[in-house]
Amino acid sequence: MSKIPGGYLEWNGQQMFMVATKETVKAMKQAAIHTQGVAKNMIGKGGGKPHRPSMPGNPPRRDTGILASSVSYSVKVRGFTVKGMVGSDSDRIRGRRPGTDPMYGLWLETGTNKMAARPWLKPSLIKATPKIVSIFRKALSKL
Repeated sequence: MSKIPGGYLEWNGQQMFMVATKETVKAMKQAAIHTQGVAKNMIGKGGGKPHRPSMPGNPPRRDTGILASSVSYSVKVRGFTVKGMVGSDSDRIRGRRPGTDPMYGLWLETGTNKMAARPWLKPSLIKATPKIVSIFRKALSKL
């Protein structure tokens, strides 16, 4: 504690970091949930049968709904580092349709040597960014 004119100044750095981390975790969870919803909606409606792929560069069309239902989020905290992740959960894909390549969400995003990319994750994050910024600004204002 330091003496200053008119009183004392006390810095509770550890307590401040704990409050900041708590608010950051809450904001990250809100941002991840929002981005998950945007990603699910990014996967186009109804390719139908027979399968009609989306045009290269456009998000994939939805046929069975497996990809959209596999989109999940997680928030991990290590010390004061908070990470939010959104993507296709390969275990959900395996469980919904055995034999389906669990990496097909990634292959659609990045393309392969036989197929042009149909990005949906990066465009989802770009579309979600204004709301994510708003979520974190609101969290910051609580500190």
